[in-house]
Amino acid sequence: MRIAFATVMLAGAELSISGCGSAPAVPPTSPTIVTQPASQSTPLGESATFTVVASGSALLTYQWNEGGSPLPGATSATYVTPAVQASDSGSAFTVVVTNTAGSVTSKSATLTVGPRSPKQGDLRFQQVDSPSWSDGLQPGALATNLLPFDQAVYTNYVGGPYQLGPGLCVQGSQYDCSWFYEASPLPLGDTGLTFTYQSDDMENLTSDLAGFSSPDSVVTTLDEEPANDIFAVGYASTTQTSGFAMTLSSVSAADLQSFATELGTKSQVITALSFNATGQLDVLSYSWQSDASTVYDVQVATATAETAGPAAQQLAAEGYIITAFGGNTSDGFVFVGTKVQGDTMPRPLVVGPSFVSQGRGFAQVALPFYFTGDQVEANWIFEE
Repeated sequence: MRIAFATVMLAGAELSISGCGSAPAVPPTSPTIVTQPASQSTPLGESATFTVVASGSALLTYQWNEGGSPLPGATSATYVTPAVQASDSGSAFTVVVTNTAGSVTSKSATLTVGPRSPKQGDLRFQQVDSPSWSDGLQPGALATNLLPFDQAVYTNYVGGPYQLGPGLCVQGSQYDCSWFYEASPLPLGDTGLTFTYQSDDMENLTSDLAGFSSPDSVVTTLDEEPANDIFAVGYASTTQTSGFAMTLSSVSAADLQSFATELGTKSQVITALSFNATGQLDVLSYSWQSDASTVYDVQVATATAETAGPAAQQLAAEGYIITAFGGNTSDGFVFVGTKVQGDTMPRPLVVGPSFVSQGRGFAQVALPFYFTGDQVEANWIFEE
């Protein structure tokens, strides 16, 4: 009996010993790049963000490089640059991902620096380079005319300036004018912008403008037709009180450049202008509480309706955003270009025969009409 018992115990011991084995260790896997960092186009003065997605055994470590040199502190899967300068354009960025099994270097991503964007929420720059025009025309876009004493309000829309040039009014007929304009719904997810178009008797111009002068609104287009005793105005409004303050001034065409230059030194932006009954220019300019210190370079350019396109292109080539366009066939047309002092990077600008010639992200900044024989032509001017 003892012998049998001992045999059973030994067999149990043998079974117990054979169950103590462990699986072999899995070797670490070296890192691989799942998503390469993408090249970035970033406006002057803003930051660019580069991101990599990698796989491999933990722990993965990261080191970003610019031009082959390590960037101090750039040791995560995302790298955010400092505010970019013009000299940064063309810089190449890579990232090295490392773990205990090895390392891998990403493909190179290039930084392209573009012209400076207006600050978010600044209504003084015709919605140039803003989300409102980021996707171009939206379903529900319209082309229509404002008639005398009408008002049209478009909530969650972006609107362009009025048509200027021949054909607006019937000569010598009181109130007999109409103003063509375009408006488009905001892109999906973008809200809080309203465009209003309104016409009234010339005697009400000053009082009406005072009524439009609220902290959340900026007049973006103005046309006075004294011979027909009527004017039209268009203005943009936000849902937030944004601290805009309007100034109405009357200036001769000869003095407009020096006047505009002075306004730029005071951080004021001209957004609309029109010739009045005396041949002076009524000029609307705005300060903005959210940006009271930026100094602007301002350039005035004159043109006919036929030469408006080249004049606008020259301003854009020098880095100016067209913030105002006004005038008429007899007195001529006037552009006002505004840019942050010292900026020189050219701005993309499109001149085309129709509204649909505009590309994605381009805002309508002027619409001069003219006649070629009996044919009406237009310089649709868009800027990015």
